[in-house]
Amino acid sequence: MDFQQLKTFRMVAATGSFTQAATALHYAQSSVTAHIQALEGDLGVQLFQRLPRRVVLTPAGTRLLKEADALLQQVEHARRSVHSGQEARDPFTLSAPDTLCIHWLPAVFREYKGADPSARLVFKPAPHTELRRLVADGALDLALVLDEPITGGALHVETLFSTPIVLVAPPDHRLVRAGAVRAEDLRGESILLTEKGCSYRNRFEHALIAAGVHPGDTLEFGNVEAIKQCVMAGLGITSLPELAVAREVSRGHLRTLDWQGPPMVVHAQAVCRTGSLSHPDLQAFLQIARRHAARQTRPAAAGA
Repeated sequence: MDFQQLKTFRMVAATGSFTQAATALHYAQSSVTAHIQALEGDLGVQLFQRLPRRVVLTPAGTRLLKEADALLQQVEHARRSVHSGQEARDPFTLSAPDTLCIHWLPAVFREYKGADPSARLVFKPAPHTELRRLVADGALDLALVLDEPITGGALHVETLFSTPIVLVAPPDHRLVRAGAVRAEDLRGESILLTEKGCSYRNRFEHALIAAGVHPGDTLEFGNVEAIKQCVMAGLGITSLPELAVAREVSRGHLRTLDWQGPPMVVHAQAVCRTGSLSHPDLQAFLQIARRHAARQTRPAAAGA
């Protein structure tokens, strides 16, 4: 058992896929398979259960993942300690949409800074529609986006996790009592939307257009938190990533509608230039982000 095998094991556990792990680690898939087989052979246990479209940890694999995280963190700590006397490292620049900034990134930032207080990161707010261009132009080192699956071209693109898009309404809304909700049921409804170009607005609008449905009044906002407050005030319904409304739904301030239209999902993806992957702090940040993404991930809806 060596550290490279453990890193490969952890990436397969995070992505649920030998193929995605190979892409993230820049390996051939055969190398990933060989690492896992060697690790399983060395330990004498099966670490993954192979399902038709993904792999999941066995109980033995779950136990190893906890130990692997601790071992690899110790190795990273030792590596940073060796270089602690060198000059301060250049920071890397990051941007992400509000939904990720508010509901997912704080825990990632906390662990990142806790692991190495000297690590430097500069967060730059930017319009979500501009994030990939800013990375390509060198204005950002890393962007985290919520979008449909994207191809990187000259950029490195890595899917971290997926989150369904859900319809939510105030608890006393008629559609909460209606049970199953189809696109046709939204005719004449007041709809609160994010700004044009937003991926989850696009998915929702496409579902309505496909059904030939035109809603009633629409209000457009540039801020997800403002949309939620207005929905709770009874001004209409909205479609947002489940990640963004989980707290309000759990507290009963919003209710999720039983949407019967086409499944709607967006994916949190890390986008950077291939050369930026060599930045040690960016590497460390992505490793932590992958671990948090593995806890966040839930199976995407069929047909998404």
